[in-house]
Amino acid sequence: MPKLPETIGKYKITDRLGRGGMGLVYKALHPTLGTPVVLKKLMLKGDRAHRVRFRREAVLMMRIRHANIIGVYDHFKEGNAYYLVMEYVDGCPLSDMLQKEGALPPNEAAWIIGQTALALAHIHNSGIVHRDLKPANIMLTRSGDVKLGDFGIAFSPAESAIVTAEGTALGTPSYMAPEQLADARKADARSDVWSLGVCFFELLTDEKFVSGPTPAAIREALPRAVKTLSKRLPANLPAAQRRFLRKSLRIKPLRRPSGGAAAAQLLKASESLPVPEQIKGRVNGFLSKMTSAGPPKSPPEAAQSHANETANGSTIPEFPQTKAAPPSARPGGSEKTKKNTVMRTIRPRAFLAAALILALSGLLVIPGFRNELFRPDRYGRFRLELAIPAYGFGGVRARLYSADGEKEFPLPALRPSRDGLSMKSRSIFLPTGAYRLSWSLGDRIVWKSFYLGSIRENRARNSHPMIIRETLGEPPVFPLKLTAESVHALSGEALPAQLSWERLDEPGGELLSGGTYRVSLSAPGFHPETFTIAVSPWRRELALQAALWPLPVSISLRNLSERKILPRINGKLYYIDLAAAPVLSKLRPLPPGTELTLSLTPGEYIVSLPRGEKLNLTLAAGENATVDATEEGMRLAEEL
Repeated sequence: MPKLPETIGKYKITDRLGRGGMGLVYKALHPTLGTPVVLKKLMLKGDRAHRVRFRREAVLMMRIRHANIIGVYDHFKEGNAYYLVMEYVDGCPLSDMLQKEGALPPNEAAWIIGQTALALAHIHNSGIVHRDLKPANIMLTRSGDVKLGDFGIAFSPAESAIVTAEGTALGTPSYMAPEQLADARKADARSDVWSLGVCFFELLTDEKFVSGPTPAAIREALPRAVKTLSKRLPANLPAAQRRFLRKSLRIKPLRRPSGGAAAAQLLKASESLPVPEQIKGRVNGFLSKMTSAGPPKSPPEAAQSHANETANGSTIPEFPQTKAAPPSARPGGSEKTKKNTVMRTIRPRAFLAAALILALSGLLVIPGFRNELFRPDRYGRFRLELAIPAYGFGGVRARLYSADGEKEFPLPALRPSRDGLSMKSRSIFLPTGAYRLSWSLGDRIVWKSFYLGSIRENRARNSHPMIIRETLGEPPVFPLKLTAESVHALSGEALPAQLSWERLDEPGGELLSGGTYRVSLSAPGFHPETFTIAVSPWRRELALQAALWPLPVSISLRNLSERKILPRINGKLYYIDLAAAPVLSKLRPLPPGTELTLSLTPGEYIVSLPRGEKLNLTLAAGENATVDATEEGMRLAEEL
């Protein structure tokens, strides 16, 4: 193991906590306060855009302060590495406790998820989407507090490309919402609510909500998982928690709660609620058991205990080994023994010869290598390497022609290199001669003519295979013109001209091509609509079209009679519920002495009962009314 550094920047290193996806994690001491902090080392090997984005996101996270969020205190660069200075949490990841302890009781699981929802509400209000919510990113402290961390700041250049690439996904697939699996740019606050529901399901059942070998397979399995959700939940789960799971795990985003605040409201979560004693006891008991388990095995013992494991962690069956006969019993031996000995000698040689023949046959089947072996004077070999900015992955196009441009040759697919900084092709074999090569990215196109020498010539010059390397630099940055339109979500009618927009990620900031922005559209009397947009380089115009939902009105129905009633709204049992995300809901019977509050769109309503009583209401945005059903009929309990 590498030696522990004494200091990094101004921080004294006291321990190595582990290795994350992008680098090392250290425990350190703050130079003036003397309190423990966490240093997260990030290796960012990308271009200037990645470094700018890192700093921007680090500064954004430093502004966030919440009891349920792991704080980010500082960021700095030393050598080739970037560092985040974060709050040190004395506790354990929820995933560790889940793995060792199994499912949690419903009340404990609901409390943990409710506190996580409060953290999500805070970041959603700050214009941030977590995008990778899972038990491993939820910390439980010794005092029982819940802390949400890992907000995707630790990104690599390849991941940064994925964030802005169309049709790709970012996050942990088994916890990702359907729209996020299809395209990471579609992830919003409702995607985090889906992930929250998946975490809740896992805490209750100790099972994965859905799993699969690929993100595409997981996405295909989601409808069935949603359909069978109720059957897989514990029988003793309270109705309110079942309702939260049904609403948060809906395939269509608009049918889910709108964000962390709505999720917390459904779970009745509050920052003023005390930590349940069961949570404190469970966390401290778990940490005590982990501490008393003793130090890990020494390397020789560990190697011995894993001697029969494959590289992917599966176990190979262990067979008993036959003891060898003592030396005095072996010389000579029977005829059968001699024959077996000869066969054991011949078989490996035969297998080796057969393998070599098959390998040579395979090479000869590949046209390129056949040319290299038998026609090195007539054919050349080259590879194409294009160093491109991260945004260009998937968007670069390359074509190969003869020198006169009359004939086009097929090019193998360009694939990202291991370091994520370029696109490469496999070897291309063509007759010796002159060629033209073109590649394009966005509105930029490059043509290059070159001569491909023979394999033998290039070997003599130590340039075999020939490698064509080119760099596509950063594109120009253009101001982005934004036009916005909106309609009423239910009627489809265009809204008046008071529509306005603003940036949530950087209020008052300029919109430029090649950036990622969080934009809110709003109109008086309507809920704002938020878009998270990744704008490709070279784009000059952005058009947003939003279907806005009006601010709701409230109708409270109170049953003051002595019998059960089934109210109707405008003669129907179904209505659009605007309490959280807009969803079609069904009215249910009201027992005596109970009350039901409906959140509806502004307008005219007829509240009726099956025996014929009716009451007409006209409500504008923000107004509310209370309707009492008595033995004598229906009446308006409160003036508007």
